[in-house]
Amino acid sequence: MSQEEEFRVVLSYAQMAAILEHQSLSAAEIASNRIFGGLRVVGGIIELAGAGVLCALPEPTMISKMGCVAMGVHASDQLAAGTAQLLSGETTASYAYRSGQAIAAGLGASPATGQVIGLAGEFAVPLSTASLYAAFRVSSFQGGRMRLNYVLTAFPII
Repeated sequence: MSQEEEFRVVLSYAQMAAILEHQSLSAAEIASNRIFGGLRVVGGIIELAGAGVLCALPEPTMISKMGCVAMGVHASDQLAAGTAQLLSGETTASYAYRSGQAIAAGLGASPATGQVIGLAGEFAVPLSTASLYAAFRVSSFQGGRMRLNYVLTAFPII
């Protein structure tokens, strides 16, 4: 068969999924999903850098180390979801969001409530880590005693 008689159709994953689900998908939707995926990757990198800073902080209570691990896991989740969204052009849910939805569904909640719980789980790690770190800061450490500065935060300590 010669090259003149060939006909090829090249589709992305997002376009193939739209065809199989009998939905339409415009180029603007794919581009905006990829832009948001790229922003999500940048946010994950910034969050990972923040986790590294928390790991490097010298403090005796190990609260920053727990925050470091929690933020590091959440950052890797955001990086994975953002990369998948950037490459595929489809909106991608993170594992934190999907696990929150699955827990809610397992407890008998409606799908709408599951989405709210999944979204709350998505925001719980960064907000609680930031609140715990900002709540108390050691201002001085002399003679075996710590002097703590209380900082009022806008976020509740979870």
